[in-house]
Amino acid sequence: MSMPSIDLNCVKCDGIWNESITWGPHLYVHEGLKVSINRELVWCKSCDSFTPVELFEQNDVLSQFNEIRQELDRLLAYPILQVISKSRRYRIKDYQNQLSELALKLYIYSKRLGSEKCLSCESTDLIEFKNDYSLDYQSGLYRGMKKTGFSHPNCGGEIIAIPNPIRFNRRYTPKLYDIEGLALPNNDSF
Repeated sequence: MSMPSIDLNCVKCDGIWNESITWGPHLYVHEGLKVSINRELVWCKSCDSFTPVELFEQNDVLSQFNEIRQELDRLLAYPILQVISKSRRYRIKDYQNQLSELALKLYIYSKRLGSEKCLSCESTDLIEFKNDYSLDYQSGLYRGMKKTGFSHPNCGGEIIAIPNPIRFNRRYTPKLYDIEGLALPNNDSF
C-alpha cells in the first residue's frame, strides 16, 4: 500500500526533508524481548538534519499497562474457563507478553529519561521540533501548506510543511537498538 507523506522545506535555503524518516520498525532488544521504540521528529545537530529520536512517554505506557492488567485480571478471575477455552488461554498469554514488553519500556524510560538519542547517529545534541506540521488529509492525500514556526538552525529560514507529490510504497528492515539507544547489527532471528 502506498502512503502519502509531508515534506519540510526551508523557505530560505531550499533545504528539504521528509517526515517519512520516522517510518518503519525501530525496536529495543533486551534479553530475548523486543519492543517498539516510540519516536518523534527532531533536529539533530550532529546529523545536521531532521531525524527520528527516542520518545519517552511514561504516562502513555502506564495507562496501557493498567488497561491490559485489568483485562488480564478479568480473564484470570475464572480459572475453569482457562481449561475449557483455548482462545481464552491464547488471549491470556498475549496479554502476559504485552505486559512484559510494557514493563521493559517502563524500565528503559525510567532509566533513560532526559537522555533521548538520535536514532541515526546516537547523538544527544538535539533541538526539539514540537511544531505542528500536520496538513489536511482528504481522499488519501495531504492538502495545503502550513508554516511551522520552526527556524532552520543553519540559515534561520522558516520551515514549512507541504505535501510530497509522490506516494511511497516501501519495505523496511527493522532497526535494532539496545536499551541504551545504541544501534545493533540487524539480525534476521528477531
